[in-house]
Amino acid sequence: ARNRSTPSAHSEGISTHGGNGHIYRYNVFEDIEGTAVLAHLDLTTYNWEVYGNLFIGSGSANFSGTSNGSVASSSHATSRNIVGLKGYNNTFYNYNPTGALNSGFGALSSVDSGWDVQNNLWVHCTVGSVRFPSVATGTHDYNTLLGCTQSSGTVQGANETVAADSDPFTNSAARDFTLLAATGAGATLAASYTTDPLGKTRGADLVWDRGAYEYVTLYVITASAGANGSITPAGAVSVAGGSDQTFTINANTGYSIASVSIDSVPSGTPGSHQFTNVQATHTISATFSAGIGS
Repeated sequence: ARNRSTPSAHSEGISTHGGNGHIYRYNVFEDIEGTAVLAHLDLTTYNWEVYGNLFIGSGSANFSGTSNGSVASSSHATSRNIVGLKGYNNTFYNYNPTGALNSGFGALSSVDSGWDVQNNLWVHCTVGSVRFPSVATGTHDYNTLLGCTQSSGTVQGANETVAADSDPFTNSAARDFTLLAATGAGATLAASYTTDPLGKTRGADLVWDRGAYEYVTLYVITASAGANGSITPAGAVSVAGGSDQTFTINANTGYSIASVSIDSVPSGTPGSHQFTNVQATHTISATFSAGIGS
């Protein structure tokens, strides 16, 4: 989604008037300008969920960004506030490149409450700051800011990372915001938040990453078979951390399985073997002998 506006025009990407239980997930918001990307304008609203989204700035010289925050209530009035908001595992890239504005979660201390902001990733916010809920409005932790500045007045979470600008993405220039490597460990959240926009399971490799996309560690299982038989699949097999992988062993006609070794340990003569919840590299090998086994 894109729009064209200025903060003074008080536009936004999506605005709401009342209603409860708003869920915004797995969206791409690019070059949204005005009050906020997601803004609440009127009546008290309860229980928002904002997770797995991409908020992207193009870097255009004309892009002025958002004033109250990427996600925000629009007014200090108690009749226009958000009570209960979960902001989890979103990625913010190149937001507010020219405007000295805000790309965070704009909880207004006098009216909003119950906000929880965790596991988000901000990268390359060249100007402006990242707003977090204050103690009065909610909690925040396990967020990472690379080349971004946190707004004054909010205490940094014990597990938050603020570091120099870097690019942790596969190819940000081509809008590929998957991760090159695991991030600092994020918080483990409820089951409803365990899937990223690509369907990957968060934390399957024992690290719940920060940002919209989960990095999945790949482990290699090397499978080999001697003469007169086969193992399937064979060779160097890449397996996503936390998943299972089954190997099937077959002897040629007139032969039988003589031995199967798992990580160099003899393990009998099974016709198959499953590695479960893979969290390390492994080997499996099989040998065969003439004749039909008993």
